[in-house]
Amino acid sequence: MIHRKRKAVRITTNTTTTLVPKTCVLAQIVVHCVNAGTAWTLKVLDKASPPRTWMFLNPIAVPASGKPDLTDFVIGGDAEKLRGHYMEGGIDVVTAGTTPGEAAVEIDFATFK
Repeated sequence: MIHRKRKAVRITTNTTTTLVPKTCVLAQIVVHCVNAGTAWTLKVLDKASPPRTWMFLNPIAVPASGKPDLTDFVIGGDAEKLRGHYMEGGIDVVTAGTTPGEAAVEIDFATFK
């Protein structure tokens, strides 16, 4: 059985944030940066051994206009039909840098039961 889900998190520290703790299919990810921090980076990885990086923003940036950046990464397209990236073991977001910023991360994914 397939369960389609959506999840949103706000990240404001340099840390590893687990979005999904088990194997899934990642269909879409949206990263909305409100504050870029200093040399702040964001990686989306699966939990395989070793982990595979699916997206890397280096550095995260807010445009010169001062308006928040909305970066839409469509990966595959349909979690319901299992089109997307197979994320072995789950999904982690790893942020690092001199000074943390603030980003909202939203995902569309499917898990198996």
